[in-house]
Amino acid sequence: MFRADRVVLSHSKYSAICFSFERSPAFLDSETEAVERVFGFLLIVEKGDFIAVLKSGLDLPSTFKTDYLNNVGSERVERAIARHDAIFEKLRLKNMSTSKFALRTKTVEARDLVNAVATSSASRFAPRGYSVRRSDGTYSATPSTGRISIRADRAGYQDIVRWASEVMDLLAAEAGETSAFIRNFARPIELSTIPTDVRPTYVAIDVPSLASELFEYEGRTVRLVRPNQNSFVEMVKAEIDPILEDLDRSFPVHPEQTQNSVVNPQDQTRIGSVRVSKTRISLQGFTLPSIEGVFVEDAAVPIGTDTERKQLARYLDHEDFFTVLFSDLALAYIDGSLYRDQALLGGGANFLRHLQAVPSLAGATSEKGAFAGQEAFDDTSVFRAIVDHVARR
Repeated sequence: MFRADRVVLSHSKYSAICFSFERSPAFLDSETEAVERVFGFLLIVEKGDFIAVLKSGLDLPSTFKTDYLNNVGSERVERAIARHDAIFEKLRLKNMSTSKFALRTKTVEARDLVNAVATSSASRFAPRGYSVRRSDGTYSATPSTGRISIRADRAGYQDIVRWASEVMDLLAAEAGETSAFIRNFARPIELSTIPTDVRPTYVAIDVPSLASELFEYEGRTVRLVRPNQNSFVEMVKAEIDPILEDLDRSFPVHPEQTQNSVVNPQDQTRIGSVRVSKTRISLQGFTLPSIEGVFVEDAAVPIGTDTERKQLARYLDHEDFFTVLFSDLALAYIDGSLYRDQALLGGGANFLRHLQAVPSLAGATSEKGAFAGQEAFDDTSVFRAIVDHVARR
């Protein structure tokens, strides 16, 4: 319908393309003759070392993004969007723990979160996305993916290119003060800052995110398939649930010469490795009997026709659907970004200030004492010290 190749506008260059194409509806049988016409649009804005991609119905090929592009660092997105004058209205958080019994994620929302969220609840949580209100508009950002949007009326392409150019200027800036509120949570840092004596200790698959991709009725984006003779068949929920259950645990990481080997806790066999580079951490060669022969396809195309079909293990690595913990407990690698929990720095002084020393507990030798036919706790019990000293404060 139209095409533009690197047109100069507002000190930037934009390229755009729009066309229609036919495809078989993914929700109908693959043998049906029905087709749907889809209109795709792709706009790319270039400025310096940054590009902005705006799309509808089209996307850049994953191989192109892997070969030529890197995500903008989380700290740059934070510095550009979560500025010191920003008022937080919505915040999505993820726990730095790999325990399946811990609160994994939480979302808080208020007119002004500074007055609604206690800073003491920020420990061990990393910000994964937020919405802020500023003098120039209401912005939303997902730092790990570099996705940035603004709440606004419909605009022409020239206004969109100018806005993208302004955002890229903010991302390129090396200076800028972030909000004091967001600094209460775990901080995004560069992988290059990991000390040489710090190593990975555990890795856990992000099963809730994978399940959301597979089962969300409104936002379902992928499906699991397995080979069947010369084609592929879609796996049903009864087949997928045992796989998710098998993945939903913490896998120890053991140092072996130059590798960090991932170990199956059930039989201590090596099932992969964790590779730490300057730009990302990858989960290489990860395998379990339950996921062998399982592939991930784009749910928008008919079954068996996705030319970029990936093995499930490779998909988990490509999408950063895993968390890595380290021998330094203040660090965690979550969804493709490294975070440091400032509350644990210096021995966790911020946490320890909430604890009070009680000298009478030093002489306690049991919790309650013998406590058989007694009407009071033993003098050398913890409960006696609590009754006589702690409870009376």
